[in-house]
Amino acid sequence: MDISIIYVHGIWDQLDKVSLKRQYDESLFGVDQGARSQMAYWADIQHPQRGPSGWVEALIKDALHMSLAKNLLARLEEAEREILSSHVDLGGLDPASFRLWAASMLTTIFIPDVAAYFLDQTKRSAMQASFRNLLIPRSAPYIVVAHSLGTVLAYDVLRAATDPGIQIALFVTCGTPLGNPEIQQRLQQPLQIPRCVAAWRNFYDLIDPIAFLPHLGDRFTPAGRIVDTIVENPKCVDLQAGGAHSPSGYLSTRAVREAVLGSGAGAGSGGD
Repeated sequence: MDISIIYVHGIWDQLDKVSLKRQYDESLFGVDQGARSQMAYWADIQHPQRGPSGWVEALIKDALHMSLAKNLLARLEEAEREILSSHVDLGGLDPASFRLWAASMLTTIFIPDVAAYFLDQTKRSAMQASFRNLLIPRSAPYIVVAHSLGTVLAYDVLRAATDPGIQIALFVTCGTPLGNPEIQQRLQQPLQIPRCVAAWRNFYDLIDPIAFLPHLGDRFTPAGRIVDTIVENPKCVDLQAGGAHSPSGYLSTRAVREAVLGSGAGAGSGGD
């Protein structure tokens, strides 16, 4: 069965499309998968101005942006407090370094990208098209591997898919914010597993602040069909690479690799 893999990247400034796909391939399989994988690339559509002053200046122009930013920040700061109070292993990071990294990620990267996706309809349509245009109806199924905000984009597109020729053998979400109520209330209701998705595996690191409220199994119907799995992102101390939210770190974990390989995407893959 000729299963094709589609990646949907998440937040951050990204490498160019070819290099990013290769990075995902090598993290997940150990080698470049060539034409067997594709990247839904939207980094060239969303170019947020990074830095605290940049996102504040952009958000204050619109009350909706300010409301979304305030609510998201409150939720994500709650996540940070819970992570620190739970005394989970921070992977060698001291609490002060973790707070600084989490605050920078939330305010200068995550919130501006989420605001652009939900509140700028032109950008949102273009970002979704980057994925939708790769879903060509065919006899063989796809495996979709999404990270961060890319999981939200992918969910929206798959939820709206109606062509019976589009079948997803496995939907993999890593470091997803789909459990966040501020995100959920902006999704198509009711929250349910897309009809085209045969299996959904969700992976999260306990100290990934973007994946706050990570359990999806009881939030999307039919309940219990999404398998939530805790992983230890091996790049949790490499803050420049995204720390516990690193996409390449998630894809290199044994649990994610085994889930994808077990769905028939094993040809040409490398080992652990």
